[in-house]
This record gives sequence, C-alpha cells and structure tokens, in this order.
Amino acid sequence: MVQLALFLSGCLSWRAEPTSPADLMVSRKPSVVRITQPDSSRLILRDPVVQGDTLYGRPQANLKARPKARTGIALADVKGIATLKLNPAQNTLLGVGIAVTALCLLGNAFGCGDDRSFLEAATSAK
Repeated sequence: MVQLALFLSGCLSWRAEPTSPADLMVSRKPSVVRITQPDSSRLILRDPVVQGDTLYGRPQANLKARPKARTGIALADVKGIATLKLNPAQNTLLGVGIAVTALCLLGNAFGCGDDRSFLEAATSAK
C-alpha cells in the first residue's frame, strides 16, 4: 500500500494558476500550493489561506518534508502560484504497468508457460 502511494505521488505535477492567490483560495481552496517569489525562488505552503493582503501557510522544503510553523507572505511578494494536479497519462501507464507485472508474476507462480526464462524465450528463434 505504501509503494502504491509513493508511485501515485510520482504522477503529480505542478500547474501554474492564471488567477490571483486570493481568487484561488476562494474558488478552489487547495490544501497545498507552490508560490514563486520575486527572486524566482519557490516555496511550498500547506493549508494556505489569504487574510487581508497576506498569504499564510505552513512552509515545506518539499512535499515529503514536515511542514514548519505557520508563516505569512505579502501577496505583493507572490510572483506566481501553482497547484498540484494528477497526470492522467502517467497514472494510466502506471496502472497498466502494475497489471502486466502482476499477471507475469501470477503466471510464473502458477507454472504457466515453459521453463525457459523470459529472456531466453524472447531471443530464441524457432
């Protein structure tokens, strides 16, 4: 189960949002955002909220890091904002890969096929 969660997290990507941080928080209420600051550095914020002219959240170095104490960043200092999106193509390929692997393992476990290895069977000429 843990491996599946790790695989699925690899199928996430950041998508730049065309709206302002304030509008994004009202319309979509994301649980995590990545902001780009004027110096082009990026910061991930967990549980973001806008109050007045400030974006508050718990900063993280990356998605797997433990969030730090809540902090605020002036909206004027937010050059861009992005949210996490699932990548359907990667998820489909992952699902197909897992299914094919499972079928191959089950086939080998129940003695399906001949005794040659896959490599031998694939490279031999009949």
